[in-house]
Amino acid sequence: MKNSTSYKLIALFTVCFLFISSGIQATTYYSRASGNWTTNTTWSLSSGGGAVGTGVFPVAGDAVVIQGGFNVTLSVNASCASLQVGNTGNGTLTFGSTTNVSLTLTGNVTVNSGSKITSGTTGNQAHVFYITGSINCAGTWDMYGRNTTDDINVVLNGTTQSISGTGVFGWNTLTVNNGSTTTVTSTIAQTMYSDLNILGTLDFGTTTFNRSSTGGTLTVSGKMILGNNTGGQTGSNFPTNFSTRTLTGGTVEYNRAGVQTVFATPTYTNLTLSGSGAKTITSVPVNGILSMEGTATATGTPTYGAASTLQYKGTTSITATTNEFPNAFAGSGGVIIDQTLGNTVTLNANKTALAGNLNIVSGTFDLSTFSANRLTAGGTLTIANAATLKIGGTNTLPSNYSTHSIGSTSTVEYAGTAQTVANLNSSQSYGHLTLSGSGTKTL
Repeated sequence: MKNSTSYKLIALFTVCFLFISSGIQATTYYSRASGNWTTNTTWSLSSGGGAVGTGVFPVAGDAVVIQGGFNVTLSVNASCASLQVGNTGNGTLTFGSTTNVSLTLTGNVTVNSGSKITSGTTGNQAHVFYITGSINCAGTWDMYGRNTTDDINVVLNGTTQSISGTGVFGWNTLTVNNGSTTTVTSTIAQTMYSDLNILGTLDFGTTTFNRSSTGGTLTVSGKMILGNNTGGQTGSNFPTNFSTRTLTGGTVEYNRAGVQTVFATPTYTNLTLSGSGAKTITSVPVNGILSMEGTATATGTPTYGAASTLQYKGTTSITATTNEFPNAFAGSGGVIIDQTLGNTVTLNANKTALAGNLNIVSGTFDLSTFSANRLTAGGTLTIANAATLKIGGTNTLPSNYSTHSIGSTSTVEYAGTAQTVANLNSSQSYGHLTLSGSGTKTL
C-alpha cells in the first residue's frame, strides 16, 4: 500500500510538471489577416489556420510569423521572442499608432525577400524597436519611414549580435547599447537618417553607415571598428555626413588587412591600428591611447594630446618608427609594451621627452643602443613577470623613473659592451638578470 501511494504521488507530480511546462512553452503565432497586433482575428496558431480566441495575441516569449501578404500593425507596446516577416507569401510589420509605441524582441528578427518592417503615417511619431538578438534582412528594413511621417529608433541591447542580409537597410537612430557587440556581416550599405550611437561595440566589417544628408550626431563612447579603405571618409569606411562627431571616451579601430587612411577631422580618445598594412595617421589628434596591433604600421605622425599613451600590442616583432613614436613623444600616459611572449619591440632612436610611465607588460622591449629615459624624475618603470627589458650599447637602466616595479620572473638583459648594472629602487630586486654581449659589466 505504501509503495502504491508513492507511485501515485510521483505520477501526480509528473502530470503537474508537464502541465506547468506546457503552459510556459513559447507559442508560435501566424498572421492570417491584416490587422492590429492585439486583434485576435489577425492570428492563428498554424499557417493558414483559424483565428485564436478573443483577447489572445502574441506576448513576451512567443514566436511571431507575419506572412500571406498581410500587414500587421503595431498600435500598442508589445513583446515577443522572435519575429519572422515573410514566409508563405510576403508580410509587413507596420509601427502605426497616434502615440509612440515599442516592440521588445528577446531573440532574432528575420525579414525575408519581398517583405518589410516599416512605419505608419500617424503624426511624426518616434517608435522604438528593442532587439536582443540578431537581424537578418533580405527584404526592406525601413526604420526611417521614407514614404511616411513616422520613424522607428532601434536599440540593440543584447550581448553578441549581428546584422546580415542582402536587403535594403534604412535606419533612423541606431543605438548599440553598452554590453552589446554587434558585427555587421552584410556588405549592403546601411543608410542613416538621424543619429548613430555606439555605446557598446559596432564592427562595420566592410560596409558603411553613411548619413543620407548632412546632419545628426555620431557618438562613440564604446568601440567602432572599421574594416574598409573605401565607402566612407577618404581611405576608410568612417561614416560620412554627420554634422557632429563625439568620440569622447571611445575607441575607433581601423582593422583592415591592408592600407587605410585614418579620418583626421575628429579628435580621437583611443585609436587602434590593427589588421595589417600601412595606416596613414598624419596630424590625426589622439588624446588617449594609440595602440599598434596586429601587424599594422603607421604612416605619418599623429598629433598627441598631453595625456596620450603609446601602446604596442602586436602579434609579431617590430622596430618602432618615428611615425607612431616620435623622438619628442611626451604623453603623460607613457609607453606600454604588450607585444606578447616571443615578440620584440626594438627602439629606433633616443626618446628625449618621455613624461609618463614605461610599462613592459609582455614580450621584449629591446632598447638597442638607444635610451628611453624620462625627461624629469617621476613615474614608474614596470617589467611584468615573463617580460624582458634588453639594454644595449653602454647604456644602463632607463633613468629618472622614481618607482621601479620588477616582476620576480621578469628579465633584464644587459646586452651591450661596457655597462653598469643599475641598482633598483623601491626595494625591488631583479627577477632574472642576464649579462651578455661583450665588455665588462659593472655590478
